[in-house]
Amino acid sequence: MKKLKYFSYVLLLMALCLPMVSCSDDDEDEELGIQDYFVELDLSGGGFTAQQLVELESEMNSELASESWNALTKDEALYLFNVIVDEFKSEFSGGVSGLKGTLKMTLYLKTTKGKTVKKATLNITEKGCTVS
Repeated sequence: MKKLKYFSYVLLLMALCLPMVSCSDDDEDEELGIQDYFVELDLSGGGFTAQQLVELESEMNSELASESWNALTKDEALYLFNVIVDEFKSEFSGGVSGLKGTLKMTLYLKTTKGKTVKKATLNITEKGCTVS
């Protein structure tokens, strides 16, 4: 009778521990190369004061924050990043009047873990825009 009592305790213990030892599928996404990404930017130059650059950078980053990309492969994220870079280049292709010097806008494609995947720098002047 004692053996049956202990056996029932062992079965109960195993039943309670099973959910804690079960496999997790969180690692599958990383193995397949699927991650979450976002775009961030830094600004410098252009004749702006440090305060103006911080304000403009903050405003643009908050707009870009609404464009987070979830569950994408690296190739998909790179494609979307290149589309954004092309949109910015097109937007500033005619230049920006009133700039003193070159405004450097550096865009970063990052994973949600903070790793930079790609970066592109737009050099914006009064007359046009180039990407490096």
